[in-house]
Amino acid sequence: MAGPTVSAIVSALIAADPGSGAFPVLEQGGAEAQFPVTVAPCTQSVAPGEIDAVTVRCGTVSVPEDHDTPDGRRIELSFVVYKSFSKAPARDALVYLHGGPGSGVVERIDDTSFLFNSFRARRDLVAFDQRGVDASGGGTRCYQAIAEFYPAMLEVPLWEPIPDILTTDLVETCVAELNANGVGIAHYNTVQNARDVPAVMAALGYPSYNIFGISYGTRLGLEVMRTAPQGLRSVVLDSVWPADIAFYDQMGVPWAEALNDIFVLCEADPDCAASYPDLRDRFHALAAALDEAPMQTAEGPLSGAELIHFLLSRNILGQTPPGLTAFTPLMIELLEAGDPSLLVALFNWEAGIASNLHQDIEASSALKASERALAHLALDLEDGVYQQQDMARRVLSELESARRATSGARPLVTAFREEANRATQILLEANPERFAAQGRAVLALRGEAPSKQALLEVVANGFPPNVSRRLTGLVELMGAQDIEAVFDNLVSGNRHIDQRLTSLFDQLLFACQEDVPLNSVDGVVRVTQALRLPPKVQSDAIDTGMSVLKHCDAFDPINLPKFHAPVVSDLPVLVLTGTNDIQTAASWGPHAAQTLSNSQVAVVPDAGHAVIAFSDCARDLSIAFVEAPDNLLDMSCLAGDLPRFVFP
Repeated sequence: MAGPTVSAIVSALIAADPGSGAFPVLEQGGAEAQFPVTVAPCTQSVAPGEIDAVTVRCGTVSVPEDHDTPDGRRIELSFVVYKSFSKAPARDALVYLHGGPGSGVVERIDDTSFLFNSFRARRDLVAFDQRGVDASGGGTRCYQAIAEFYPAMLEVPLWEPIPDILTTDLVETCVAELNANGVGIAHYNTVQNARDVPAVMAALGYPSYNIFGISYGTRLGLEVMRTAPQGLRSVVLDSVWPADIAFYDQMGVPWAEALNDIFVLCEADPDCAASYPDLRDRFHALAAALDEAPMQTAEGPLSGAELIHFLLSRNILGQTPPGLTAFTPLMIELLEAGDPSLLVALFNWEAGIASNLHQDIEASSALKASERALAHLALDLEDGVYQQQDMARRVLSELESARRATSGARPLVTAFREEANRATQILLEANPERFAAQGRAVLALRGEAPSKQALLEVVANGFPPNVSRRLTGLVELMGAQDIEAVFDNLVSGNRHIDQRLTSLFDQLLFACQEDVPLNSVDGVVRVTQALRLPPKVQSDAIDTGMSVLKHCDAFDPINLPKFHAPVVSDLPVLVLTGTNDIQTAASWGPHAAQTLSNSQVAVVPDAGHAVIAFSDCARDLSIAFVEAPDNLLDMSCLAGDLPRFVFP
């Protein structure tokens, strides 16, 4: 288990005040009076990888909604500081700029630890949700609009894609609500985001810092370099989205490049090129034939479009077995012969994964019997260690959850919640229409200030008299803090509804205001149809771009001078680009580097979106770069990421 030991975690979880003195700058309100810091418990269970207030500290930084009007409306940006493992850490922290726009990191503490723990050997790590996003999105939540459309949402199954739920009417209603509430939605853009970055880092006590951006985070990192570079020491751009690329028009370009790279890698390998000649043309002919007459397999009919989407899923960790690229040429050859067995085996994770080492031990002629026994024992012991670590993680998580459930519990609030949940379930079964209306009324409370009177009205109007009397009695006994806790529960307890809607809406705030008219519906169609992709796959790419642009009439484009010009800078930059990336094209990284005079580019073979998650070489290059940004990197380890193709 990386990081703290189990005994240290248990000690921290049972301590009355586990974090006393661990983050002194934050506990004292931050290092910058103009950007006040408020600490708070982390909003999710953080054990066992982290210990709240000991290895990580959460809270908010207050920044202006408009940095040009510092005395105007303020917004709260939620952050997590991950303490370095070093007793003498470097003073310049690393800040992770997350992707999206529209998907934060503050409530995904384990994910950030997984990606960036190695950097903590030398420096602190900071992550924060960008303005308008997730835990930093309180000011841009259109609670009344969500409540109004709640009955319609109930009719959409949970497995339906978000674009089918976020209708144009809902988007327009939400924009109108935000405008009526005085939210300056024009200030939710990348330039203002860029000015947030040095403000947050200075407030947290890091006047000098480094950036690691992934996806949209690279676009933001580039804008920090242009707009607000004060204190910035070095930048890593992973899976690059430059502002001068018409991203939504070119949604299909990463797909075409990632597919084509299979054939580029094979052609560059002499054995692969000799064993599978003309593979590119053969594949496209095969895909066209399968679209005309799908092949029957044990998993159902296989069309050319389905084959391509299966290959493109190499981009997502855990979606396909490791080593899929290496098997692809042989799989194509077998499919040409009408044999889908290898594809089905790969689909079911029965091929392409690491071999069974126990079988390898038995098959080895170089080992004596005693050596075989020792090798088997070593593997069994390793497996036991992993099982024990997993058990420790689960037990520690349960311990933390139990501690959280009992600390700060308010009996009246707990009783009210339990009684209301029972009444709601009965209402759902007895009167679905009244249930929908009640849900709408409850959700509408989230947009109001905590009030006993408002809560009493919803209880009286929403439930049958025998139930409402019990709930009314509980509310009447509550004090102001109890009422606030009930309203807080309404927000946190209905996060699943927000999450179905707000991720795409947050993306619209940025895309529709700053990327139109650089992107357009006509542009999506024109660019995609020029790519070498089958018509069905082209249609899928067009739909992906349209899912955003079709809503943009609800927003007014904002004027950001020179925003779509290439960023010019001499700051040290490392560019990481993966050849399997289907969100940001592999070619976009070198494109951005053309105007970054002090940049180094690592094109990582067979890596998908968020290169650092796919490649140990890319991770180690990034660590070495941040440690000494002006040194020339030795990138020879990238050769180890090349696929080892499988032959008949």
